[in-house]
Amino acid sequence: MSLIAEQLGFDFFFASEVQRTEDTAKTEKIHEENNQRINDDFSTHPIYQWVKQNAPAVKEIDGEKILKAFEIPGLLKQLETENGNSLRQPEQLYEAKRKTYQNGKSLDGEGERLLEQAARLSMLSEIVHFVGFVKLPTSELSLPNDYASKLFNLSYEADTAFFNHRDTLKHNKDGSLKLEDFGEDLNNTRKGRGAGKSADQELPYDPAGDLEKRLASNSLEKVWPKESIIELHKKNPKAAACLWLVRESLGERRPKKGSYPYRSYLKTAAAAINLHRQVVTGKLAPEAETEAFDSFYNARDKYETFSHINPKYWRFFNSSHLNDAKDVCKWNRLNLSDGTDINSFKFQCILPGATNPEDNLLSLKTHKGVVLDYYAVAVGNTAEEFEKNIEKQLSVTFADWEKTADKASQGKPKSKPELPIQLFGRGRRDTNTYEIYGKQGSIELQLTEQISFESDEAFWSYCKNHRVELESKYRELRTEYSKTEKDWRNGSPIRERIGPDWRNGKDATPDMFMNTFGFRGVEFGNWVKQGKNGRERQWMLNNAYDALYDLSKILSIPPKAVALDGELGLCFGSRGFGSASAHYEPENRIINLTKTKGYSSLAHEWFHALDHYIARTNYETKLQQKSFMSDLADSRIDYFLSETAKKRITEKAAKVFAADAPQSAATEIEFMLKTDAKIRRELEQLNCGERSSVDFEFKRKERSNWPERVIPVSLRNSDLILRERGDNGVVREVLHDAWADTINSIRNSDMHRRMLRKNDYWHSKIEEAARSFEAFVSVRSKEMNVRNDFLTNDTFSEKTFGNAGFYPYLDGKDVQTVASKFERLFKVLKTRETEKGIALYSKSKSEPIFTKKSDIRDALVEAFGKEGLISLVDSDRFYLAQTEKEALSAAMVEQKAKCGMSSISLPQDHHVLGFHDPVNHKTYLIADNLTRESACAVMLHEIGVHMANDSELRDQTQNLIKTAVSLYEAGLKKGEPLMKRVSERLQESKISPHHVDYKEEVCGYLVEEAAKQHSTAPAVIRLFNEFKSTVNVWLVKHGVRDSSKLTSLDIATIAKANVKELAKLPKQYELSKKGKEVLAEHVKTLSTKYSKISDADAEIRSLYKRFSELEQAGKPLPQAPKLSKNKEHER
Repeated sequence: MSLIAEQLGFDFFFASEVQRTEDTAKTEKIHEENNQRINDDFSTHPIYQWVKQNAPAVKEIDGEKILKAFEIPGLLKQLETENGNSLRQPEQLYEAKRKTYQNGKSLDGEGERLLEQAARLSMLSEIVHFVGFVKLPTSELSLPNDYASKLFNLSYEADTAFFNHRDTLKHNKDGSLKLEDFGEDLNNTRKGRGAGKSADQELPYDPAGDLEKRLASNSLEKVWPKESIIELHKKNPKAAACLWLVRESLGERRPKKGSYPYRSYLKTAAAAINLHRQVVTGKLAPEAETEAFDSFYNARDKYETFSHINPKYWRFFNSSHLNDAKDVCKWNRLNLSDGTDINSFKFQCILPGATNPEDNLLSLKTHKGVVLDYYAVAVGNTAEEFEKNIEKQLSVTFADWEKTADKASQGKPKSKPELPIQLFGRGRRDTNTYEIYGKQGSIELQLTEQISFESDEAFWSYCKNHRVELESKYRELRTEYSKTEKDWRNGSPIRERIGPDWRNGKDATPDMFMNTFGFRGVEFGNWVKQGKNGRERQWMLNNAYDALYDLSKILSIPPKAVALDGELGLCFGSRGFGSASAHYEPENRIINLTKTKGYSSLAHEWFHALDHYIARTNYETKLQQKSFMSDLADSRIDYFLSETAKKRITEKAAKVFAADAPQSAATEIEFMLKTDAKIRRELEQLNCGERSSVDFEFKRKERSNWPERVIPVSLRNSDLILRERGDNGVVREVLHDAWADTINSIRNSDMHRRMLRKNDYWHSKIEEAARSFEAFVSVRSKEMNVRNDFLTNDTFSEKTFGNAGFYPYLDGKDVQTVASKFERLFKVLKTRETEKGIALYSKSKSEPIFTKKSDIRDALVEAFGKEGLISLVDSDRFYLAQTEKEALSAAMVEQKAKCGMSSISLPQDHHVLGFHDPVNHKTYLIADNLTRESACAVMLHEIGVHMANDSELRDQTQNLIKTAVSLYEAGLKKGEPLMKRVSERLQESKISPHHVDYKEEVCGYLVEEAAKQHSTAPAVIRLFNEFKSTVNVWLVKHGVRDSSKLTSLDIATIAKANVKELAKLPKQYELSKKGKEVLAEHVKTLSTKYSKISDADAEIRSLYKRFSELEQAGKPLPQAPKLSKNKEHER
């Protein structure tokens, strides 16, 4: 452009020659000043500053050498001359390198670290390379010859490490990291199912026990679709046929709730579904009760034949239509219609015949030649021939049915007609005061408060005249009644979060999530999307990170404590089913948030996890997996009759029943108050002021041939005595009280009164506690200016609803009342750092339990009998102390009285449950450190093993100890949980294999832990195991079975027998001083008989017993035979 302008003579585009000369001089002056500045102050140069900041991070090189090189005069100037001004912007060069390495792909934490190292070394290597090529007038070398090559090699290694790691990462198409499951494998059997999976794999996955709950609330087809069994036929025809016959026996309608058929229905269906899953997955089904297999027994004779039938015909006939043709012919003297012998065929069966008998391919006929047209027969010598003949016959038999079924499947499903709404009253007939209720199906709803009528006719007239109004109110209440928890919360989408930015504007990564919270594992469902067009996984992880961090601040606990000592797992859309927005699995200790509805439920499910965690980690006795602190800590209310009410009932019963019956009527009615669920619900309503009385009928049939007689019972508040019963003392008392106080305040709220009108789920302690916790979190969030709808979403109302409606959350004044209880609860929770994370805990193991002596005594009487316990105390073999100090003092006093000194002492680093004193032959138990459950187990340890080994039962106890040690060592090698606990107890007591009483202590702790484990089993299983163990012990004792067949429970059974046998022994007699001298002379003579004095132990004990009896009878003691001199010399 300048050349053209000059050729055209456009001088006005150019400066004058003088001006150009001046500009050139100015430019040269600026360059000269810059060069002088560079030489004068190299330390402020950007490249110098960058190297000074980054070189120390590379430990393999000496960064000071680069900085020293920059101090050489003219070096930086020459670098800029040869490389331009780019070196004046090293940070931009560094970031450009990072972007080049990253290539638009996201990295994990390790990738970021490797990237930073690789980019830094690459930058330093280039700088050193440039320095090496600079030619300076001086001969001084700026850097050693091998420095650049060493740095180049380091840079190459860093590049290789980074690119290798980057290639191992899985990325979405947009370059973002794929969010896969991280942490521990949560063992989800449902993972891996894709869109192409068959129906047999779409079986419900439920933790143990939840399957029966689903069966109780959903249709069988919804829980266990028939299509899944038909699909299974392709892979395993026999299993599918058997399951179909079992399913058919269950019917399509559930039996009446609470009946025996109902319980059988749940057990059978659950067992069948679990077996179906076992066939599909290969994972063994859990054990089922015997009664669950009745339907399987009925199917076992027909399933094999049924498996040959095309599944498309299964829906048209049941198992009663399928019979064995050979049996029918044999017992009814029948033959095949074509004259062939039925016994000549390998396969045969009777099928439903066609409508037109002439269409049957093969029938039966009598010996008189009469054809039975309602039967059809299929036969064959091969499976293929048999199936072909079945197909031919059934295609004729069910031809019309198939057409009808096809038409029905093509048509629109008919909507079910609405059931009529029934109106009725509840109240007092004597005053004609009633509340009006509506009922549609099984759901009853109260429509009015109490209304007084002139007569029953007036009541029914009112219902008739106001039917439209009452039915409209019923439908309105029914709609509200049927709402789920999700329906009550604010709608989707959730509002934007307000609060601190815990992630600093970045996406949460697996490393960040695990480092912050320490969950056991995190799992994503297959259908939770990720990548450019579906960032569902990242969205859920980000929101969960913020929500859990917010929760930790709300509760004032460390973020890592949220994962409950690293035991909690978190799932996003991988385990949901049905209409549940989210759920907690106590068996697996996992929270699952569903993909579409899981948000807003995190606080609710986390409290379930905490509830279960506190119960599971703080109760000494082995709890069932589904125990929750809200159930255990809440003081259950039991209702008892007042003396006035008992007297009134007895008088009323005397007029109706026989002379001996009235006295027990009040006791039986008290039992009904504890066990009858309907009466208990009404008693709760009475206690809450929702009803004025509880009315029911007490029925009794005094003789089988007598008519049933009835007395009406009406109870008011004044007739009842309320007593609270809880499990206080098992966890740290302050926590127990805080938790129970919280639960009790919830039970006294209007929310609880409203929920009593819904099913048990809505007013269970566990669910009400979790919903109330949501309200607490919402209140605290507002106080902290935080809004996190992913955590919870406005789950309380400042408006007061009272008892009206079905709002399932706290309202009005109850919100602050219950929130203050939760605040106190979380203040008494303590935290401690462990190897796995941060634990929330209550009772320290070093804190005594402070159980009353009377409670321990009652437990021992219940286990060993009153006479047995009294006998042990009277014979001076057993002492129950309240404190360790009391037990120690008593033992020391007795030892000093007997020996003149005491050698007994107790460890200071842990509390002792009990001990046996071999000097006094006496056992001590300490109530402060025991529970009712553990006392019986410790009794077996101390008396059933230690005292038995210190008594006349020594020989048999020695054999028991040997067997126990063998059992322990074998079980420990196999990693059995029981033996691991025994090992832990031995370590706590500091008893090593070199300890003098090691084997005896192994036996004692084995007995104790086996007894504890046995006590936690259900009552029916306990009785069965006790019976089986008693039989096994008897067989071993009488030589029928080998002692190696004894189990840990058998060892405990023998220890219990030892306790009872010791209780029968008479009181120990102490020999006089003279008697002991005579005994000593006899012991001397035994030295000629035994090589070791320990071998004479049994005979010495026998002599002691004999001498004691003689002294008690006032008879002289026999003198010891004199030893000859030779014998004495030999000795």
